[in-house]
Amino acid sequence: MLTFKELALFLHVLFACIWVGGMLALVFVVAPVLRGLINREELFLTLGRRLSFYGTFLSLGGLLITGLINIHYLLGFSQLFDLSNPYTKTLWNKLFAFFCVVGVSLTQRMF
Repeated sequence: MLTFKELALFLHVLFACIWVGGMLALVFVVAPVLRGLINREELFLTLGRRLSFYGTFLSLGGLLITGLINIHYLLGFSQLFDLSNPYTKTLWNKLFAFFCVVGVSLTQRMF
């Protein structure tokens, strides 16, 4: 039987794959095809908006929620500020990088 911890980890990896896979597909598959078309700017904007919502915001939101669940199961929120633990230091670096990506995504989406 699948436990809630295993389900959260599975969903976390799935959201990461959707996010990264969407960007790779856009760069290596879609962009070369669109470059040869006449109205490529409009198509890039439309595709970027759609990928931005599904590939970025839903995936990053899912990563945040499942990441918090994983923190609860792997570390516990009481140990979150114990910086003597190498895992906690790595986690804080990962959280910093995550929120930088969210900030860049939001900034790009607004402008």
